[in-house]
Amino acid sequence: MTEDKKGKGFFALDVDQFFKIQDKGLGIEEAATYLALMKGTDQTNTISRGGVNSVMEYTGLARSEARRAIDNLARVELVEKLDVERARAKTVPRFKLPPHEGRTPLTALEAAVVAEIEAGRQPTTTKDKNTAFRAQQKGWIEKLSTGWAAVPVSQRIAYVPNMFVDTQGQTSPLGRLVQIGEIGPVMLAAELYHRQDLMNERGIPSSLIRAYYRSGSSIMAGSTPSGFRLHYLAPGRLYTEKGEEKSFDKAYQPEKFRHEKDSFWSDLKALDAAHITEWAVYSANGQPSGEYAFNRPQRPLGVLRGGKQVRNTPEAAAALVSYMMWCEQERISKGSGPFTVEEMGQWWRDYSPI
Repeated sequence: MTEDKKGKGFFALDVDQFFKIQDKGLGIEEAATYLALMKGTDQTNTISRGGVNSVMEYTGLARSEARRAIDNLARVELVEKLDVERARAKTVPRFKLPPHEGRTPLTALEAAVVAEIEAGRQPTTTKDKNTAFRAQQKGWIEKLSTGWAAVPVSQRIAYVPNMFVDTQGQTSPLGRLVQIGEIGPVMLAAELYHRQDLMNERGIPSSLIRAYYRSGSSIMAGSTPSGFRLHYLAPGRLYTEKGEEKSFDKAYQPEKFRHEKDSFWSDLKALDAAHITEWAVYSANGQPSGEYAFNRPQRPLGVLRGGKQVRNTPEAAAALVSYMMWCEQERISKGSGPFTVEEMGQWWRDYSPI
């Protein structure tokens, strides 16, 4: 037999199982401990080699707090403690983190028949066949042309980067959220990881948390190059559409998140304050001096990370090139000489829409 190993990068978090932590009245210590144990799982994402020391290292919790959090998770059956023969061994499986199970539980007889089917043995007696049909109705097995087969558990997965939990040599994002002391931001982080679309959107689809409105509504003070203005989205802001005043609150879609509206925005601000989220900033589609369209944004302006503009990103590169083209158009229209790199750089710092 070969040891199950998991590649570096991400671990798969069962969001339904993780949300039970808050549903059962547990707090930030238990949520952080659960994620720390998930970081130490093998490729099944259920068997963890992490222990109290790992939890302390990743979360900043004291030993007594880590032990208490593990006991609380075990009490509500979110974590199962495994027998460990060598207490100091670092590679011994220590905990099982079972996935969420939404199906009706099996009876002892049904569980025995399902276990036989999983082992490759088909039911032969009438009693076992009838039991198999009952297990099928509960969704645990299915009848194929080759016989009965087990149905794997259905999970909603969030792919969480290991660096969310373990940032060597400095406090991890998870550790910063533990310092905030509230469970809401951690739960929202799990939801956002579950919702993100790295292939198409390179992050959270903007349609989940905002919409696009006309120029002139809820605008921050000051103009930007080419007449663009930056919309500042916040709860309670109003805008006008066809003479009717409407609220930015519609930009939030409560059916897409477990969070309520008020806690969503406050927890999102907490993730910003902990430098966990970053924002891709776009201009809206349409003419700069006219009305803005309601479809996808067209022109990337940059990325905000930790409240500061990031230059080494594709979005920022495109914004800088666009700005340089605007500078060239301005130069031609005014009949002036070429702008120096220093002048363009200074104007970029002074007038960047970010």
